[in-house]
Order: sequence, then C-alpha cells, then structure tokens
Amino acid sequence: MIYSSIQTKYIVNLMLKRFFTLLSLFYLTYVIFDLSINISHLSEHASLSKIVLYYLFNFIKRVDLLIPLSLMFTTINVLTTLNIHNELLAFQTTGRTIKRIVKPIIVMSIVCSLFVLACYQSAFPHAQSFIDGVKHNNSEQARLIGKKNLIHTISYDNGSKLLFSDHNFESKTIRDAYFIISSNDIWHFKELKEINNEIYGYFVDHMKKNSNGVLQNIDSFPKLKVSFINSPLFSLTDQEKEPFENYSITALFTKFLRPYDSNNKQYHEISTQLFSKLSMPWFSLLIALAVIPFCTKFSRMHKNYFIYTLSLLGFVSFFTITDACVILGENNILSPALAVFGPIATLLTLFGIRFASHK
Repeated sequence: MIYSSIQTKYIVNLMLKRFFTLLSLFYLTYVIFDLSINISHLSEHASLSKIVLYYLFNFIKRVDLLIPLSLMFTTINVLTTLNIHNELLAFQTTGRTIKRIVKPIIVMSIVCSLFVLACYQSAFPHAQSFIDGVKHNNSEQARLIGKKNLIHTISYDNGSKLLFSDHNFESKTIRDAYFIISSNDIWHFKELKEINNEIYGYFVDHMKKNSNGVLQNIDSFPKLKVSFINSPLFSLTDQEKEPFENYSITALFTKFLRPYDSNNKQYHEISTQLFSKLSMPWFSLLIALAVIPFCTKFSRMHKNYFIYTLSLLGFVSFFTITDACVILGENNILSPALAVFGPIATLLTLFGIRFASHK
C-alpha cells in the first residue's frame, strides 16, 4: 500500500509539472505569435490592462484546444520516459497492473474534461464577449479613420428612406436621422428611440417644400411619438447577431427547449452548438484512453517519435472532422446529435475497449 502511494504521487508530480509547463509554453507561443501580428492595433486602441485581459480571456477561449494538446504530450512524455527507464516494469513487480498504474492519468483527464465543461458554461461566454468587443472597437476605429461622415440607410416598401449617421443596438437608438417620405416631405430627428415597441423622436423638425420649391421648416417638436415609422426601428443582420457558439450551455439548453419547427435553421444551429459543448470537453479523456496503450507497450525498439507524430496527426484530424460535422449538423445535412456525438462516441468506444483489454 505504501509502495502504491509513493508510485501514485511520483506519477502525479511528473504529470502536473510537465502538464503546466507545456500548457504555459504552448500559450506563450500563441501570445507571441498573435502579438507579432496585432501589436500595432492593440497598442494604439487598448490600454496595457485591457491587453492583459484580452490574452487572459483568449486563454479561456482556447482552453478546449490547449488543455487536450498539453495533456496528450504530457501523457506521452511521462509514460514513454517511465517505459524507457524500465520504471513501469518496476512498478508492475509490486503487483500493480498497468490500469492501476495509469489511474492518476485517467483521473487527471476527467478533471481536465470537467474543467473545460465548466469553462463552456461560465467563463467562455464572458471571454468571447470581451474579445469580440476589443476586436470590434479596434476595427471600428480603424474603419472610421477618414470615414467619419459615413451614412447608414434603411429603405421601406413604400419608397421612404431613413438616413442616419450613428446607432446603438443595445439602447435601440438612432442619432441624427432623416426620414425621407419624398423629395417634398422630410423629417429630421436629433434622436430616434424605440421604447416598448413604440418609436419616439426627440428634437424633431418637419420640413416641406414651399410653392417656390424651397425646403423649409414648418413645425418643430421637443418630443414626438412617431407613428409613421414601424417598430422595430431596425433589426440585427446575421453578422451583427451574437453567434450561438458564444452562448453558455444553459443558455443554449433554454433555447433548445423552445418549440421550434424541425426545419428551422436556428433549431439546428442551437442543437448542434449545445451538443458540441457537451461532447467536446471529453476529448481529454479520449486522448488518455488512446495514447496509454501505445506508450506502455514493452518493446526493445521504442518508437517514441512515431507515437508523437501519430498522436499529433490524430489530434489535428479529430478537430478537422468535428468542425466539419458541426457544419453538417448546423445545415441539417446530418442530424445534429449524430453529427456531433457520432465521432467522439465511436472513438471513445473503440479506444475504451482497447484500453480495457490492455494488460
């Protein structure tokens, strides 16, 4: 029992040290690479504290990729090192099987999976919102340089148009707006705002052409309920809507329970993203089950480079396949449940059976 405890602590210490070392190195490499591309934009439009927060939230965003990758290389490194030095064989002489020896690794992979699942639920939506906000502010400031007089237009079926220079989706407000009914009838609003599905104008001027064809102000209002513009004032485009992949698991589940038509595209997008967030965290467990039999196999020829290469190729292939399956599920080419759960359930079954039969 004492030997078992010492062996377990030894493996746990090796795993934790190398895991966090690799995790730090992988993310540091990503930060350096990303900074080399975006440093000019970030330093110009964001403070140092915001840049630090940006990369902290970026870590949370990439955690579903970084943790499995770090766990994979850590598991391979620890087990192949123990195997080469015949330490695994020494552990077995104490009466422990391979499955008992690698139990701390399996437990660690489950903890990693639960951590990623928790990030999807709580931290990921906030991180993605912050990152999108920083990117949006940077792109907006860059886009508006030399384009401060950019005019937006909304056209209506009756031929009228609404022209404005600034808008805010959150407060449902449009500023400095002109509603052109015709060339003879124009309304100007310092501000238009939607309140409880009704449109109100503030500091309103109504202009019409006189008999001489000159446009003149015929009436003014400090506040006016605008009945000739229908609610909603404007609607978000597909590019401006928050994508479903940014939602938490509970938010997706709430939307999933709503009565959607089975042919509704939103239903397939919501269900695919929900199933993806429930399945992808278990990639860490899949990695542990997949690589352990290869790394603990006794042989005179240790093919460590082959194991690393094959594992990395499998890692990239899995993410490529799952991304493709998500697209198929969102477009209802495959059932969302089948598209998302199919690949990981199949691989977990195959590698789970191989691990169970490994001695």
